[in-house]
Amino acid sequence: MAAQPRQPDHHITTKGLTTPPQNELINPSAVSAAIYKPLLPNEIRILELQPGAVQSEIQCRLSTARFDYYRPYEALSYVWGDSPARRPISVDGTRVHVTANLETALRQLRKEKSVRYLWVDALCINQADPDEKEAQVRIMYEIYQQSKVVVAWLGEADAESAAAMSLIDSFAGFLKNMWSKDDNWQSRATGTRERQSEVFARLGYPLERQNWPSLWRHLHRPYWSRMWVLQELATAGHWKGRNKPCIVQCGTHMTSFHNLQIVLEQVRAILVRGLKQEADSGAYLEPFKSFTEQGSTEPPGLVMTELLTRLHREELDILKLLYLTSRLKATDPRDKLYALLGLIPSAQALRPDYRRSTSATLINHVQNWVEREGTLDVIFSNRLDPCASGLPGWTPEIRAEHQAYSEWERMGVDTRFRAGYGKGADVEIFQPYQNNGETPPMMRARGIVIGELESIIGPSKSDESTSQSTTNINTGNDAGQRFIDTIFTPLQEFAARINDGTPEYETFWRTLTLNVDDRWPPGLAPDSFRVGSLLAFSKRGQSPSKKDVWFHKIKSWFNKKELNMLDYSNSSGSRGPSIDARVRFMRHMSNCIHNRTFFTTTSRKFMGLGPYGAQKGDIVVVLYGSKRCVVLRPRGAEGGGYVVIGTAYVHGVMGGELVRRDKVDETVFNLY
Repeated sequence: MAAQPRQPDHHITTKGLTTPPQNELINPSAVSAAIYKPLLPNEIRILELQPGAVQSEIQCRLSTARFDYYRPYEALSYVWGDSPARRPISVDGTRVHVTANLETALRQLRKEKSVRYLWVDALCINQADPDEKEAQVRIMYEIYQQSKVVVAWLGEADAESAAAMSLIDSFAGFLKNMWSKDDNWQSRATGTRERQSEVFARLGYPLERQNWPSLWRHLHRPYWSRMWVLQELATAGHWKGRNKPCIVQCGTHMTSFHNLQIVLEQVRAILVRGLKQEADSGAYLEPFKSFTEQGSTEPPGLVMTELLTRLHREELDILKLLYLTSRLKATDPRDKLYALLGLIPSAQALRPDYRRSTSATLINHVQNWVEREGTLDVIFSNRLDPCASGLPGWTPEIRAEHQAYSEWERMGVDTRFRAGYGKGADVEIFQPYQNNGETPPMMRARGIVIGELESIIGPSKSDESTSQSTTNINTGNDAGQRFIDTIFTPLQEFAARINDGTPEYETFWRTLTLNVDDRWPPGLAPDSFRVGSLLAFSKRGQSPSKKDVWFHKIKSWFNKKELNMLDYSNSSGSRGPSIDARVRFMRHMSNCIHNRTFFTTTSRKFMGLGPYGAQKGDIVVVLYGSKRCVVLRPRGAEGGGYVVIGTAYVHGVMGGELVRRDKVDETVFNLY
């Protein structure tokens, strides 16, 4: 679901199908009056795709039916697309222009001799009627759940599609065959010292011979980055005994979503389990080779299937799910919230309202959360540029392009934080009179000032900071060198000024690790991290030549994504590969400080990890009702108060130490 895209004002031709100029397109209101009749609360529309030859015009009919009783239908999951190109189809004899991707999907899905019954959001919902749109969005999860099949349309085929689909089916067939013979084959196979490539070659499926680059590119298709896809696919597949059919189709090539599920779960296990083996050998074989070469991020398709797995295995609240879906995209930002309906119980409090602005929608979400939960954990984000967002800083950032993606939520560190939990949230939200349309809403909250930020290192950033993550290790964009220049060397210089036997050094290394270990759920940071930090920052007199080797290894790790390739799955309580103290510390630290800043307050009284946009002169505070600390920026000439920059870790206060004091200097903050 997305807002109706604007109509083009120019002439476009695509594969022989012509989009008329705007004045020839049917006005949405006219389309609405021509083909839509009001729906009752328990009704939906079904698109009857009429049979026809491949090149003939697409003919459809719309029928209305009770939601709880109708002939079997298939629910289409697809991307509306950003292209302004439109193609004509016929709906109940009326000429309607739809996105090029939808027209292609209908053309491929159409049968030659019989009607195909589909549910398609762009056509089965009257997009010009906000009341109907809101009502249908509320039951979208059930619409897909009640369908006989979900059809995941990835888009038109390309040169790699056939190879990718073939790999999915062949690998799935191999895995099913192995499990049919021996349920425990996997644990026995991976319990040896053999490399992953050797294990699978011995079992009859040589990884080196498979076309992995085609799969990685297949998993980068826009479909996998769409927010609504999560809801649509969550109703299908094999979860907790459920066996809902789902067809994955790309052009004319098809496979089952179940095959894709088991293949990608296995691929992720291979990548994580074999990481150290491949790194130690220095030889990057498949699928590692093509994985590290395809870019700096995991393919969105791999991320999507991991999301679906976690959704069905863990008890997630709306805050955790908002974080996990932060990289997914929606044409209408409000859909980042509304697409959560049906996925988790706490999302049922959401009420779609497309008459509200994005800002008003988020403010309402914050108000409801604070009233219901009594905490402020809902309100803070880690933005790339807090002052350019255009939304109140105390609302969650739901737009991928403004998000500085952080690892804290994925690591589960909030289970250890209680900075402002000694007292409940004490807030008021005001929307002042706006005589010029520029006066922003304000939140008034109580808390305690920790200190002013005096020195800043970082942020530690990568191309994953934004949704346009396309770094390739062969393009010259050196993530390792960037990490050394912006974070590692400054931290090394900072460490050199501290005696390693003092409480100050203890605070330093515990801050860099958020004082937690690398397990799930996280425990207290082990003493081995102290040893690892001493070795990593060369505080034991390493020679310059050895430092050069160490720097080269860091660069290699970051460029090949090894440091960040940790599995914080709730299903695993293991540490992962056995690694030395220095490497283990570096891996964990790199996740803790990713898209974050290291800071000290005035006179180095406190150390912490702050948000991406933190600057010297900001203040860090504890707000009552918040697990984390918060960095604020004085507005100065703008009329007083503070802009919320983002959340922070401050060593020594995360357990509520300041809030529990007998005497505290309480402050009221006006937040914008």
